[in-house]
Amino acid sequence: MNIPNHTLLLRLAGPMQSWGTSSRHQIRRTDLFPSKSGVLGLLLCARGIRREDSRKYLPELHSMQMAVRLDHQGTPQWDYHTSGAGYGIRKAQGGIKKTQDTDEFETQLSRRQYLVDAEFIVALSGSATLIDTYMSALENPRWPIYLGRKSCVPSSPVYMKAVDSSDVLCSLRAVPWRCRDHWHEPEVSLPVVMDLHIDQPTSKEMRLVYDVPIVYGFWDYRPRYLITTEIQAPVEKSLRRPTMFEDYREMDETEDKKAKELRKQMDNFLCVFCKLPAEEVHHITYEFCDRPAAEQVPHLRSLCRTCHAA
Repeated sequence: MNIPNHTLLLRLAGPMQSWGTSSRHQIRRTDLFPSKSGVLGLLLCARGIRREDSRKYLPELHSMQMAVRLDHQGTPQWDYHTSGAGYGIRKAQGGIKKTQDTDEFETQLSRRQYLVDAEFIVALSGSATLIDTYMSALENPRWPIYLGRKSCVPSSPVYMKAVDSSDVLCSLRAVPWRCRDHWHEPEVSLPVVMDLHIDQPTSKEMRLVYDVPIVYGFWDYRPRYLITTEIQAPVEKSLRRPTMFEDYREMDETEDKKAKELRKQMDNFLCVFCKLPAEEVHHITYEFCDRPAAEQVPHLRSLCRTCHAA
């Protein structure tokens, strides 16, 4: 019986990401979009699969078609690292390098590259059984999930949803593009055009990328064929609440002043934190700004200017 293919959608967003396919020795570069090795490693991490056991689980993942949509491409940045204290650096002629003064193992120095403020939507198409397995793992990961390196923590949930379709392009077109500034409505309302990288072994414009892991931990990879194209997606409407200034415009100024004065009297005209003279009144929530003064008072606090700024 043929099992239908489904598509798993992931959102890879974070302050830093690193997807190295050409890193060697002290120079650790990152690609400008997630590698298949990094994404498959993320899935196995969610299931709690160790590196030495990955050879058993990777073959079923190799058959998954992968596409990456570049919602926000990010900025490449370099950083300087020291690592390997207690392990040392191997010498070309064998053995471990040691310092002349203390005869201890030398620390490894390296330069590492990261993508800063990037965001990608990844689509993985595979059998319904396989997608369901990793969907459950991502919803309740056994180990912490990271974006290429353990220091690269996601800023939003990685798992988005699974769809009953094997067409990764249609699945990605249906995911709205998310405005980077969540406090403002996006100025664009037309579909946004983004770059897309997708497994496509039959195209004339394909290129070879060595990022399909055979087993993790031993630099053992095989190639896949990749093409770069463009894709359109609608713009996500902002679901934000009104800003503070918009709330103030909805206030009844007379009731607002009355509520603040009542709150100061209730707090004996002292800051509730440091007990200095209260100069301002803080709103714990703006939900009751348009209510009568008596209903606003429980949601206010008297503060000095220093505590209010903090």
